[in-house]
Amino acid sequence: MSIYDNADYIEECLDSIHNQTYFKDKENKFQILVSVDGCQKSWRKINEIKEKYTNLEAYNLYPNVGAFVSLNTILPHVGYENILIFGADDVLYEDALERLYKVEEDYDVIKFRYKEFKGSIDNITLIRNWHALGAILIKKKVFDMCGGFHENRFSSDFELMTRISKFVKILNLDEFIFYYRTHDKSLTSTVDRRVRANFDRMVNETKYTMDNIKIDPVIGKIWDKFST
Repeated sequence: MSIYDNADYIEECLDSIHNQTYFKDKENKFQILVSVDGCQKSWRKINEIKEKYTNLEAYNLYPNVGAFVSLNTILPHVGYENILIFGADDVLYEDALERLYKVEEDYDVIKFRYKEFKGSIDNITLIRNWHALGAILIKKKVFDMCGGFHENRFSSDFELMTRISKFVKILNLDEFIFYYRTHDKSLTSTVDRRVRANFDRMVNETKYTMDNIKIDPVIGKIWDKFST
């Protein structure tokens, strides 16, 4: 996951990952990779709580490069085939990974549904009928094939899925896997809708082929890092 100004939410997010039922009866063959995108408040928070978590790897980027360049930066450090891209202010269902791994073997990408909340996950504000793009389970081989995320600061998850959709096996899983936090600092709330619409239109009009599916991903500068 990529973190910007999420210091108030990251501990709840990490707790929901670390407490997955999937890990209880299995060896801890997993990593939690976090890139802090040039926000020192969030970096201090990660350092403050890091001893709570095993297999946590955190990377402090400088300067701020945007969530998708931030994700590109840590992708080379992934040591396993299955990658869950997740929001640093969101919360996983306790059995989320257990349900995803029941179906992951047959697909390259798994999209799933979510419920929106504000403040507390007990305060559900909206139940979405569509499948998330910002949180997905995706095979590492897909990133090897496509290069990574577009460097645009918004909608690059949409661009990635559009770029690869003809070339990979995608499952739209009709199960609720996580809670999506709504707040004033979220990227969705801060991007001008007209600017987003123009970028999305450009993506939809692009004819993606095996000749242009792979991009040369932009990588950020790692200023500091640790692992637990």
